[in-house]
Amino acid sequence: MGKKAVGIMLMLILVFAAIPVYASDILADNYSFESNLTGWTPRFDVDKEKHEQKALEKDCTGQITASNEQAYTGTHSAKLAGSPKCHNLGLESASKPIQQGETMIAYIRAYMEGREAQLQLRFYDAAGELLHTEATTSESPDNQWTTLKVKADAPANTASYTAMLYSEHSNKGTVYFDDLLLTTTLTDLGVQITNSTIHSATFGKDEKGNESVFVVVDGVVGDASIPAKIVAVDLTTGKTMHQAALVGASGGWAATTASDGTVYVGSYSNGHLYQYKPGSDAAVDLGQAVAGEAYVWDLAAGDNGSVYGGTSNNAAVFKYEPGKGISKIGDNPVVPKEAYVRSIGYDPVHKDIYAGIGSHAALIRINETTGEKVDLLPQAYKSESFTYNIDIRGSKMFVRVLRTYKTLVYDLNDRGASGPEAVIDLVHSIGITPVRDNKIYYVANNKIYSYDLTAKTTAEIGVNIPATPQRMSIAKLSDQVNWPGDTLVAALNSSKSPRLFKYNFQTGKTSYEDILVSGVPNLIRSLLDGPDGKIYTTGYLVGGAGVYTPLRSDLSYEYNGVGQSENMTKLGTDIYFGVYPGARISRFDTTQPLGPNNPPQQVFELGSSQQDRPFGMATGEGKLFVGTQPDYGKLEGAFTVYDPVTASKTVYKNIVPNQSIIALAYKDKIVYGGSTVWGGAGIDPVTSDPKMFKFHTDTGQTELVDLPVSGLKAITDLQVGPDGNIWGFAEGYFFLYNTETSTFDTFDHTFPDVVYPPAVAQSGVNRDAKMMIGQGGHMYGTIHGRLFKIDKDSHQVTVLLENAGSYLAKDEFGNLYFTNNSRLLRYAF
Repeated sequence: MGKKAVGIMLMLILVFAAIPVYASDILADNYSFESNLTGWTPRFDVDKEKHEQKALEKDCTGQITASNEQAYTGTHSAKLAGSPKCHNLGLESASKPIQQGETMIAYIRAYMEGREAQLQLRFYDAAGELLHTEATTSESPDNQWTTLKVKADAPANTASYTAMLYSEHSNKGTVYFDDLLLTTTLTDLGVQITNSTIHSATFGKDEKGNESVFVVVDGVVGDASIPAKIVAVDLTTGKTMHQAALVGASGGWAATTASDGTVYVGSYSNGHLYQYKPGSDAAVDLGQAVAGEAYVWDLAAGDNGSVYGGTSNNAAVFKYEPGKGISKIGDNPVVPKEAYVRSIGYDPVHKDIYAGIGSHAALIRINETTGEKVDLLPQAYKSESFTYNIDIRGSKMFVRVLRTYKTLVYDLNDRGASGPEAVIDLVHSIGITPVRDNKIYYVANNKIYSYDLTAKTTAEIGVNIPATPQRMSIAKLSDQVNWPGDTLVAALNSSKSPRLFKYNFQTGKTSYEDILVSGVPNLIRSLLDGPDGKIYTTGYLVGGAGVYTPLRSDLSYEYNGVGQSENMTKLGTDIYFGVYPGARISRFDTTQPLGPNNPPQQVFELGSSQQDRPFGMATGEGKLFVGTQPDYGKLEGAFTVYDPVTASKTVYKNIVPNQSIIALAYKDKIVYGGSTVWGGAGIDPVTSDPKMFKFHTDTGQTELVDLPVSGLKAITDLQVGPDGNIWGFAEGYFFLYNTETSTFDTFDHTFPDVVYPPAVAQSGVNRDAKMMIGQGGHMYGTIHGRLFKIDKDSHQVTVLLENAGSYLAKDEFGNLYFTNNSRLLRYAF
């Protein structure tokens, strides 16, 4: 069937308008009465004349107090107790500015003991005259906490507003109030996660000849105003000496020091080459290394100040020569159908270039003069995803492959033709040191090892290192008193900032110090409303997590001990993180704060099943269901069932042939799944249509369901709808799948502009739409940057905001949260 809608034609309504955006939470002063009644003013019979109210103060002031008898949070609340003379009691907050037409929403917790509770919003003009009062009242339930909400638009001539906690028409009973919370319709809650992460580094000398490291610190993906930067650090003192912006770059995976001491950086996502002269406070943008290539993955120094580089998304090799510029070497991709030149090396003796390939590992020797290409990677390593690092040390070449982290050692006297002469079983460091006393040094499992070039043996040297180095070297530091002879130096990332590690061979002394650079906002990768009522975000690339308390940003915090989570879900009081790479699933207990004393604990991994990114996550029957994208260069995704009680998992690989599983929903012993035609990164799809599937949890059997429209590429969301059926999005099509009749009741082209790119290796779509049931039982969602509502009965689609953002979560009040790059926003009702 072609691209035709089936079922009811849905109406799309656009209602978005210019909604004022508040820059942060509106924090009421002393909102929880932990500072007694500071910032609040008692009021008595507010409808009476002011002189009459004044007369009541003597008799009634003692009826309004801060009490520790009841508290919703903290230890205190406001207590309003009736008496024979004191019927109508109020407590008014400090005023806050507002403009006419703006919407204000207030919430209060109330605990009633035979007395009603009322919450008011009161609007005043510039002279302090009351213009309007909007109120909501509750008389029940007694003896338990309940929430009151009032919403109002500021009338003409409004200058300020207050919240009034009120109780009237009774000479008995008591009401307690706690936690006044305020919001407007649309609030930008700001950056949730920050980092100052490095992905590349190179060693050299500064303008004064001092041993230095040049680290490339990430900028903000999608925000050109905060580019990546190169930071020069003195190895002896650890001080930051110079910084230079890499204008236009989000970050840099590649850096090298040329033979003339000039530093070069290869960037993403613009794929440019930058030149930096030590001592300068500016870098020179040399332009895009290869037309159309977005990433420069590695750089290697050549002869006469030149450098070589490798790129993606179309696996090119290039050369830069001072005075001549950049030139592409040979055709690309270097290997047909491969996307990545992930590593690069240059042999100055034989004038050979070595290119490490992914997503299907290869090691290509390229003769720059003749263009001859030879693959030197043995067949035994062809199942690897990447030739990830190439380091040439004299006549030896060290080649690290992923995912096994083995390093193959080649002798270049015969240009590597004899194959590896040795294999180092496990290397985690990004590269190795230069040769010292016929040995190189590397890191595995946070331990430093040596490799003897003659004996071809490894040995642990008895020194631990706190994290995996981005680059390592050996230097003679200027302070030869405290660091005599040679010192091993390494640039690495800690949980929050880059760090410099040093180990002195002669004395055994070590140091571990921060590289002082300012943090930058991190792109948000996933969003979840947790079982504890908090809003959780996770970061892209370097991970990290933000924890936001709804309407109280002053209580929020971040924790950097979480990897890049492609998705999150909740089960009981736990949150499960789906972490890339290796499809690692970690669990966090929300009954305790997220942090170093309560970090997520890995419960299982799917890397051993060649899975990489857990995009689909759902729960049911006390179990966790996970849908995954496979590893680089692989097509076969998987569906996994995990039982936390028995800590056991069952992996159903290739449940939809040659596709990734990216959307899941559970109902009545059936898991409904949605796929994308793309498999792992770096490989072209071989199928043309995504599938729905039904996995029966009692039998383990699976049914595939064809969509009624052909030519689509991904089902990005599935949810159990308000009517109990499965609601979903396939590209720009909204559909309802009837769980009773196993048919599509609706398959409507709601958003015709949502069209996914051609199905080739580097255009994969694994997320877009995200829906959830919200205010009034209606379905709300985001897709392609829009925030929308689907009526639960008519299925009419209303766009609430254009250019809103991605993902979706909600708080206990029904307010919606979505993300825009590194920022969290709230849409309140």
